[in-house]
Amino acid sequence: MNTNSGEYLSLISKRGLQDGILSEEELTDIQGRLWALLGKRTERFTMGDSSSVPIETAQELLKSICFSIDMHLKSSSDSISLLKNVDMELLLKSGWAEIETAIATGKELLKKAKTNAPPIENISLDDTLKGISSFFRKYDYRFLAHEIPCNIDYQLCHAVPEDLQGIEYINEYLSRLVIENELCRRFDTGRIKMLLKSYCPEYKELLINIYEPVVTNAVGLALLNGDIASLDITASYRNQLLSLFRAWSKKEAVEALCKASEKLLDSLEITDDAEKDYLKLAVVNLYPRIETILPTNKLDGIFLSLYQSELIEASDAQFIDNDMMDDEELRVLIEEISSCRYLSDKVAIFKQQVHSLRDCIEVLDNCFWDEDCIELYDALDSTMLKVLLSFIYQKQNESPDWRSKTGWEQQLIKYVSK
Repeated sequence: MNTNSGEYLSLISKRGLQDGILSEEELTDIQGRLWALLGKRTERFTMGDSSSVPIETAQELLKSICFSIDMHLKSSSDSISLLKNVDMELLLKSGWAEIETAIATGKELLKKAKTNAPPIENISLDDTLKGISSFFRKYDYRFLAHEIPCNIDYQLCHAVPEDLQGIEYINEYLSRLVIENELCRRFDTGRIKMLLKSYCPEYKELLINIYEPVVTNAVGLALLNGDIASLDITASYRNQLLSLFRAWSKKEAVEALCKASEKLLDSLEITDDAEKDYLKLAVVNLYPRIETILPTNKLDGIFLSLYQSELIEASDAQFIDNDMMDDEELRVLIEEISSCRYLSDKVAIFKQQVHSLRDCIEVLDNCFWDEDCIELYDALDSTMLKVLLSFIYQKQNESPDWRSKTGWEQQLIKYVSK
């Protein structure tokens, strides 16, 4: 049979050949027993009808056998002895046991990947999770253990090595996806959505990775001692980063990025070693991109400002900022709204009596907390929301650490990002 099976045979014989542990006679014996096993598996595959199959089918069956046996050999401390002395069919069955354990692990990883996925719409991510779910229904490890019977479209920050196959590929993919999801869950979803809109306006439909732009902006802010949680690299920040990278040598830049990654890990309270290594690699991989774009004197394509739609730009907002209350009137109004038992009453008073941006900010800062803001935003017209968003962006540009005491601005950012 003229096949390319040599590369698969190497999976189970390379350990012995590399240092001469296996003799040529022993290797020939192993290969002979492998061919005999292939004959048995072929007959089982055809349900006893024939021991002859198309060459392509035989190749796939051989790949499956070698993949399965290798699964067992990798878990053994004496694989050479197993190859020389244990019946091939027994090695195959032991490999199946390893695969069954890996399948159970994969199902748990899939469950976790679905649970910790950030609530951000992306067709390729959704389709990939659905596809991997179907993998566990379609996976025929008895005959095609090396295959991956599903579509995986979502791009990871660090791609899975191409030499991994079958359940090993699936589990490695899911492990990396879980790591990426864990990082993204540490940031505000609304801000990630605005970042993705800057990164790729059609992020919902296209093949993009969510993790990479989040890490990029976060480490940029760590370099500048900025507010990592904001994920917003303003024009001023980009200019500062440009000055730093232009002044640094390659070695200095990489060292600075590594220090920033440590700061980022501490800030996010990431302690898992796999998560740490994954993030550090993403940060180190940033420099070649930065080095390429430095001659343009711009870092716009790497470090991004949060997206601001034309619908919410200050220049488009028409808000008549008049009828400001005097301080005593405003104090009385704040007390009246704060003492309301029902949220609907708060909203009604706000709409009736608040007519200026200053008064609006003061009332929001004292009377509307967390989720209470949503009902108010539902009742406000688009003009008022535009002005409030413009106010937020102006404040954050002036002072990246700015936060209201009630959190109304965070709720508004989430509200308009839905």
